[in-house]
Amino acid sequence: MLNLVPLNQTRATAVAALARPGGRVVSATNVIEAPSGVTATHVVADNDPVHLAALVALVDRGVVTVDVSERRTLDDLATLHRRSEAGDIRGKIIIRP
Repeated sequence: MLNLVPLNQTRATAVAALARPGGRVVSATNVIEAPSGVTATHVVADNDPVHLAALVALVDRGVVTVDVSERRTLDDLATLHRRSEAGDIRGKIIIRP
């Protein structure tokens, strides 16, 4: 489960309870306490221009690569979601308008 909305602790706990046992909750907004059997991760981005330039240099030199397997439109999003649930997605998919 991916949380992109700031939540108070009561709502965050309720959202985490929706994850199935063995599942994961990833939050980009706040720390979420996960129930037993669920892994919770709080992701924080650091958009430091120096770090981003270093990453671009690694990509340019071929040290870091991204496996883009498909390019799709937003109209395909539901189908892609079902394929992902079925384990039929390999690599990254670029979604464009």
